[in-house]
Amino acid sequence: MPYPSDARNHYKAINSEINLSDYNSQIEFIFGKKIKKYIHLGGTKTKTDVEIIFFDNSTEKITLKSKKNIKVGSFDWINTTCFYKEDFNDSFDIFMKYKGSQDTSHKIILEEAIKRELKNMDGNKLTEMFLNNVCNAHSRNNLNILVIDEKTKTITRLEPKIFDLIKNGYKLKIQNGKGKTSCKVLCENTNGLQVDLGLRVRVHLNNGWTKWSKGETSVLCLKFQQDKVYKMLKN
Repeated sequence: MPYPSDARNHYKAINSEINLSDYNSQIEFIFGKKIKKYIHLGGTKTKTDVEIIFFDNSTEKITLKSKKNIKVGSFDWINTTCFYKEDFNDSFDIFMKYKGSQDTSHKIILEEAIKRELKNMDGNKLTEMFLNNVCNAHSRNNLNILVIDEKTKTITRLEPKIFDLIKNGYKLKIQNGKGKTSCKVLCENTNGLQVDLGLRVRVHLNNGWTKWSKGETSVLCLKFQQDKVYKMLKN
């Protein structure tokens, strides 16, 4: 017996409120094929959220981002403890010194250290990290990035401009700003031309300041955050 063409056997994507079958016609238009079924993957060891199997037995792997409104909000490209920690010696020293101090006021001291070291982070290292952990990871897995706009009930295929720019020699460059533990990141070519695609880098505690002050598990992580999703769309 064939699978139903409305893909009602699919797993729910992202959370209980997002149902991929609600977007079947749009997804079929994007790929130009009729959907046979969805296979939910996900988990910490894969960037693939869902594999689509079509009636011609071809497949597509997708990673899903859900936004209340594609014009606002953000999503994370990566959020990892594996980053250039030698560039954050002061931050890690303060992190260890005041961990379990029971005094959340030490948050300010740590924030100041993070801000100082983050704005001095080497652009080549930042570029290498984004290239290896984001661009190449998506290419290796042949991942399609689909973004759900819950406000308009539409689903969009993202083909990030930043992937092309970095693969064509652009470098990431920190732009100093008012952020306490984050900085805007620009793309810059060899002639000094800069492009703002809404990318931000942030160093933060993955489980928050309170757990850190209590000595509980909360570690320093670096994330690449996409602030303006629409800026990632190709023209």
